Amino acid sequence: MNWMHKPMFFELPHWSKLKLRHNLDVMHVEKNVFDTLVGTILDIEGKTKDTIKARLDLERMGIRRGLWMNKDSDKARRDLAFFSMKPNDKKEFLKFVSSVKFLDGYASNIACCVNVDGGKFTGLKSHDCHVFMQRLLPVGIRNLLPEDVVKPIMLLSKFFSQLTAKTLRKTYMFQFLHDIVQVLCKFEMIFPLAFFISMMHVMVHLPEEALLAGPVNYRWMYPIESARPFGDPGRGESFSRNDMEVAHWFVLNNCDEIMAYLDEHEEMMKREHPSHLVAQKHRQLFPQWFLDSVNKLKSSNSPTYSDELYNLAFGPIRAELFSGCIVNGVKFLGVARDDKLCMQKSGVHVPGGGESTDIDFYGKLTTVMQLLYKDRYQVIMFKCRWFDTNPNRPGRVKIDHGLLSVNINRTWQTWQHKLCI
Repeated sequence: MNWMHKPMFFELPHWSKLKLRHNLDVMHVEKNVFDTLVGTILDIEGKTKDTIKARLDLERMGIRRGLWMNKDSDKARRDLAFFSMKPNDKKEFLKFVSSVKFLDGYASNIACCVNVDGGKFTGLKSHDCHVFMQRLLPVGIRNLLPEDVVKPIMLLSKFFSQLTAKTLRKTYMFQFLHDIVQVLCKFEMIFPLAFFISMMHVMVHLPEEALLAGPVNYRWMYPIESARPFGDPGRGESFSRNDMEVAHWFVLNNCDEIMAYLDEHEEMMKREHPSHLVAQKHRQLFPQWFLDSVNKLKSSNSPTYSDELYNLAFGPIRAELFSGCIVNGVKFLGVARDDKLCMQKSGVHVPGGGESTDIDFYGKLTTVMQLLYKDRYQVIMFKCRWFDTNPNRPGRVKIDHGLLSVNINRTWQTWQHKLCI
């Protein structure tokens, strides 16, 4: 990071007088704190901060002797820490969570995210973590963890509950300026150093920010970061097996998490096939090759394996079709539904990218597709009818006095131009 860089905002005349220059998003702070806390007290592999490296750091620094690795002859093992639930207690906690029923519309069915046998949660959304942190966690841990561990966690739960209330009380916020510091100090006496990610420290600033900017429900990201499909699909709309394969490839090819796998397989295809067949073979063979690679990681207990990676490689189980979708507060409607209205909400525009940097895509939304994966993972996609905007083909686009006109009677015919996220 270039610490010598001075952002242009500091050149604004009013910038030095602003009391609140940056807004911390409570939604993401609460979600990250929840993931770290629950992953550690449940000792979930890949989620806990109580790792072997964290224990070795404590031993190297000569502190917290009770958390050092237990060495027997020439071997060392990581014993379960006092702040983590024992296996039977963890199963009891997960059974409690899976048995809870909320009021309709208050929260999603969190029981679907509970894996009692696996001892973990999968597919929890930000709002699930929000409800869990404030309603379930303080109730579920009371008799399963030591009192010294339970008290600061319950105070943290109360902190987020009061902070995210519709009406803020100044007396509470001034009190929480002190309480959150006490919570972090107690956590430092309980958890290893790796537990303290940046979001843990950011919590100190939330009460002061609330005093300056008011209730967080006007400032957090819940109304913005959302995609909610609705409505029945239009007549004649269906989703074939070929559509599913195309959608699966589109998700894989646009997923940053697996770019290394995509690059590796593409290089393999370049070595095995002529140049004019590389793209075709890469698209045809990658999904199965990727699934086989993830299965090998799973069988070898590789640290790079994760359930999310496996679910992505396994592909969608089924797809549901809708006639519209609200994305980040903007409503989109399919053509069949849009044609009945005096205003249009089906137009879509995607700037060119990849091999089509010089071409912008314009089209009409036909159907909203929700791809459902294992463990409640989902991807929402738009199926569109794209107008042919290739400038090298006559009669497709026309630029007159700086205005672009697109011939809506000419469309792309190939499947790779029918989908967009």
